[in-house]
Amino acid sequence: MSLLSFDDGDKFFDIKTNMLKKRNLLLYGDLDDSDYKDLLEAMLMLNGISEVEPINLFLCSHGGEVDAGMAIYDLIQWLPAPVYTIGMGNCASMAAILLMSGQKRFIFPHCWVMLHQTSGWVWGDKDTTVSRATRMERQEKQMLELQARHTGKTAEEIAKDTIKEKWFDAEEALAYGIVDEIIRLQRQVAPVVAKEGATRLKVVPAIN
Repeated sequence: MSLLSFDDGDKFFDIKTNMLKKRNLLLYGDLDDSDYKDLLEAMLMLNGISEVEPINLFLCSHGGEVDAGMAIYDLIQWLPAPVYTIGMGNCASMAAILLMSGQKRFIFPHCWVMLHQTSGWVWGDKDTTVSRATRMERQEKQMLELQARHTGKTAEEIAKDTIKEKWFDAEEALAYGIVDEIIRLQRQVAPVVAKEGATRLKVVPAIN
């Protein structure tokens, strides 16, 4: 709950409830087992309310656990309600996979996207280590195939491009097929030269 000031006095305001009413969800920070459950529950709830109206999933995340991310990915693909993904700030690793998985995919102009090959480590006795390493190899192949499906690239192209971390600005993400559209800001900041010769910033309306 947050306390906001209005003309008729201060009121407590539940930001998350208001976001849900507008069918807006936010995935922020590291993606792990501790926080993705709430996101899955919210997506299922919104789908139950309407299977026609889109769910807007805002992403600002460094990525995280592949299994948690794939649970969200599969639900996005399964839900009758369309899920629109919106990248903001930074969408890296698993968050980038989720960004490209929406039925409509948007990105803010100053968001960066990062793709890389699956990484991890294995432990245990010899047989267990071999089993887990085999799973990682299969999972890596699966992730490349998903990225190929959503970008229009081949799995081989993506494997070659992501041997090292591959960063994209918004325009590059659009060209690569990660997103469909760049969200243009309602206002743009333009430099204005003051009379004394100093440069300052002035907010001007965006040109459509």
